Amino acid sequence: MGRKPTRPAPVSFSNLRASVQRGPRDSATGVEWYWRVRRHGSDRKFVWSGWASRRSLDSRLVELSGTVPAVANACETVKDVLELYLGYLRTSRDDVNEPTLRKYKHEAKALVTHLGPVKVGALSKRDLLAYPSLRKQSSRTHQAEIDLLRRAWTWASDTELISHPLKFPRLPAAAKRPKYVPEEAEIEAVLQQLGGWMHFQVLMVWATGCRQAAIIGLTWENVHLDAPDPYLRVLGKRTKKDKHPWRNVVLTSPQAIAALRTRRGEKPNPTGRVIDEVTLGTLKSATSRAMTKACSSAGCPRWTLHGLRRAGINKALRAGIDPAAVAAHFGHSALVMYRHYRTVPEGEQREAGRRARLGPQGRGTVIPVQFTQ
Repeated sequence: MGRKPTRPAPVSFSNLRASVQRGPRDSATGVEWYWRVRRHGSDRKFVWSGWASRRSLDSRLVELSGTVPAVANACETVKDVLELYLGYLRTSRDDVNEPTLRKYKHEAKALVTHLGPVKVGALSKRDLLAYPSLRKQSSRTHQAEIDLLRRAWTWASDTELISHPLKFPRLPAAAKRPKYVPEEAEIEAVLQQLGGWMHFQVLMVWATGCRQAAIIGLTWENVHLDAPDPYLRVLGKRTKKDKHPWRNVVLTSPQAIAALRTRRGEKPNPTGRVIDEVTLGTLKSATSRAMTKACSSAGCPRWTLHGLRRAGINKALRAGIDPAAVAAHFGHSALVMYRHYRTVPEGEQREAGRRARLGPQGRGTVIPVQFTQ
């Protein structure tokens, strides 16, 4: 194994100073480091940051020396700040990939719709805190959009495009909805209210314990119904340690096996996704609407497909199966399974207290025995 490259010393050129922030990484041009370039002086204004080799940094500094200092107060509205920031990311930040740029563009579009016309000097903390009320989305989406505006604002201030300091607040998190775990009778009742591919999807999640994404992305080449023990080969959740977590899930439900055979028999040469009636983009939203309607018709609290995984874990643990085996089947560690998935109904809590027999239980009655000679 080769030695790690030596971290370069700071570089000065004209009125600029560049220093390494992190790295290295290998690229087609050689070893690159993540540099941050600031202007000399007491203010040390930010100019540029990005990946570059030591050799290519020199040409970058020559290029940047002609653009500093920036024109002060060049942005008049929030829309101007976001547009210039996205342009900077697209042209000067080689470390920002295309999917990230598309995500930022989508978030910027929502911000421009509601805050775009606001003058830079007029934007206040109150406007930012009121932003969630203007756009009906999850609290996580709101925070991601405000975080993008914060980064754009910081960049514009550092490059002297604006001179209006603003402290960005952390938006209050929305109250978490209770994670309802359905009982088997409720699952059967909801299944009776569903039909077509929606019924098939819920049935497969319940019969396998897989995530909804695994069933959505299931293809016919990974369905093995003719094996001695029919099974599915599904892709689990990717982690840093395991980028391709494929695993085999054995099918034991006759209803699920029959549903797969029926669906396969409807197509002469089945290829591609097993559930191909709808696109991936609309499948989750359609599922959410259908589950809301089905739960209401069945007369039970609304539950999600993820609730089926919790119900499956509860059922397996109540059956006395080794917790490590249960966690492996559901694609988790035992710690994560117990922390985030295992739920204990009130009836189980009462049974645990009854069997534990805590506290003084009293003594039994001693019956004297008389012996006769």
